[in-house]
Amino acid sequence: MRLVDREFIFRHYRAYHALRVGSAFLLTLILLHYAPLGHSPWVLVTLLVVMSNIPYMGGVWQKGWHRILGTLIGAAAGLISIKMQLIAPWAAWAWMSLVATACGYYGLGKRPYVAMLCGITLAMIGWGGMAGEQEALWRAADVLIGTVLAIFFSSIFPQHASRRWQLLLSDNLKAMAQLYQVHRSEALLQSLDSEQAIKTIYNRHLSMRPLLAPASREHFLPLETLNEIQNLLRLMLSTLELLVGTHQAYSDAQIHWELPKLKAEQMQLARAMNAQAMRLRGQDASRPDSGMFETFVQAGVVPLREAGRLPLSPFGYLWLNRELARQFTRLQVLLLQAEPPRKRGAKKHATEADSQ
Repeated sequence: MRLVDREFIFRHYRAYHALRVGSAFLLTLILLHYAPLGHSPWVLVTLLVVMSNIPYMGGVWQKGWHRILGTLIGAAAGLISIKMQLIAPWAAWAWMSLVATACGYYGLGKRPYVAMLCGITLAMIGWGGMAGEQEALWRAADVLIGTVLAIFFSSIFPQHASRRWQLLLSDNLKAMAQLYQVHRSEALLQSLDSEQAIKTIYNRHLSMRPLLAPASREHFLPLETLNEIQNLLRLMLSTLELLVGTHQAYSDAQIHWELPKLKAEQMQLARAMNAQAMRLRGQDASRPDSGMFETFVQAGVVPLREAGRLPLSPFGYLWLNRELARQFTRLQVLLLQAEPPRKRGAKKHATEADSQ
């Protein structure tokens, strides 16, 4: 079915997410109608808060856990306040102020949502008098039920930030390979509209940044590795921009045909980038060596320099080609490290089986 095709889901993730949130809300309404709970609106509130603006499983798990933790801490603090009000109201107010101070302090830390929910729950329960004790228990139960429902509905044809990040990275590598292939020809470069192509790649690159944290949580991957991949991709785009800009000087040097290995190695690098883009989509592809453009030292540059026919300008262009290949080789290594452990182990097993 097309509706369960993962790539289709990720391409239309906003509409798919909206449909899932609406369906989850309707089904929860029906559930609460036939199985009413005390203070049941909190189930719906929690469902919407956890699901509404976070379509990815990594974010849903984190926000759900933070909501449960903040509610439980706030409810416990509120219950303590209720008991203290029976003995000394001023002591209860001092206790609530102390907890609110802690919420303000930790609100600027790594888990601000926990601190915010703790403070809100404390204010709603701690000031409720004797009725607040029952409300505290119901609210904690409703938040737990709402979070479980949110995670359940999010796990139906789930959207993984890691998968969307891979698809965007694949699109960027494919576009960069195309730009790298056509940059040698002025006519092809103009027909492609290189400025618009670079702008599209850059915008796609920016949209990948918010996916790093949830992708890291989904597969327990080091966030530093994903950040390094992201930064390396930006460096590759900058190098590619310089290549497009310096190619004209290289063409004017009239040594294009005197370095016959240049075009072959450029095509090899473009094929390697395309192959990596295919692997990110889960398609079988060979892994050709990207090349490091070292052959110019022996095959072209030295003879031309000895003949006195090599101007200065091509050196920058050749260095940029080698730099792009070096950056891409490093990217391949990082992508292998960023694969989920189970997937990496399966690939290793398959490779060993093929070699036997």
